[in-house]
Amino acid sequence: MVSNPNTSKGEFFDADDEIVDKTMETEQAKHAWEAVKTGDELETYIEDIADTVRIGLDQSIAILTPWFFNNMPKIYYQTTPRPEKVRHLSAIITGHVFETKQTVELWDRDRSKVTYIGPGGDRQILIDMATRLSPNPLKMGSLYFSKDKLLFLSTFHCSDYKGVDRENRRIMEKVKASRASILRAYPEDGDQIDHYLKHLDNDFVMYATVSRIHLTYRMVRHMLNH
Repeated sequence: MVSNPNTSKGEFFDADDEIVDKTMETEQAKHAWEAVKTGDELETYIEDIADTVRIGLDQSIAILTPWFFNNMPKIYYQTTPRPEKVRHLSAIITGHVFETKQTVELWDRDRSKVTYIGPGGDRQILIDMATRLSPNPLKMGSLYFSKDKLLFLSTFHCSDYKGVDRENRRIMEKVKASRASILRAYPEDGDQIDHYLKHLDNDFVMYATVSRIHLTYRMVRHMLNH
């Protein structure tokens, strides 16, 4: 502690206070100088900031990409389209899911689908999601945890029923493969199987595997017969 000649007798201040004040003045002057950059100085400054951001992102990509693809369960890869995998990974990297322990909320432009990505598998997270989604007309959803339980990823569809898109080759190939699989298990159910497949929701078929479509028929069949 040192005496302050500008204060009344008996008042003191830390020597560190003066250092802090001068540091703040320097930072303020620096920000003021940055604010008036023009021309070549501004371009150089922007490039420097961009390089700094790029280095940080490159480091995150190098660490999180192999972790993501080694830890998400097989069913996630089987049921999630490639563009959505890219979007999910980008959100993990840029959303600071692990650094800030926050949950990222991603809505489609038409508000028909929302994805939540966050750290861990705390039950409270699921309760919070349910509360947020309660006003929406949910059609179906999925929930995945990474193998090491450090991440959860959940997607919910809020759109109305959509019939199977028979112009979509991949959709129809999946329907055909599903029919063959179900028919092998229930050869006497031809008409029922066709009725079931005809009335499936397009989003369900898109995000389901053949085995999941088969399993769903098995459940529906059991409920109808019991």
